[in-house]
Amino acid sequence: MPLSLQHRHAVLLADRTRDVRTITTVVTEVLAANPETTPLDIETALRAAAGQAYLVANSTTAGFDIVLGMPGLGTPRSLMPA
Repeated sequence: MPLSLQHRHAVLLADRTRDVRTITTVVTEVLAANPETTPLDIETALRAAAGQAYLVANSTTAGFDIVLGMPGLGTPRSLMPA
């Protein structure tokens, strides 16, 4: 389910802080507030707005990590294939 305007706004404001803890907190709260929202919905909103944060799936309790890209450089090196 696409993000509500309120949740999209919160995620994009968090992205602008470039603070991994803030972004993680907001993403976790958005996912908890609406169980139909998926990390892919949040990632899609970030990409559409040219956000600097990337959600990377993992096996932690949260199910994701936040990775920050470098402005103007595209995909973070940690996400590029070898």
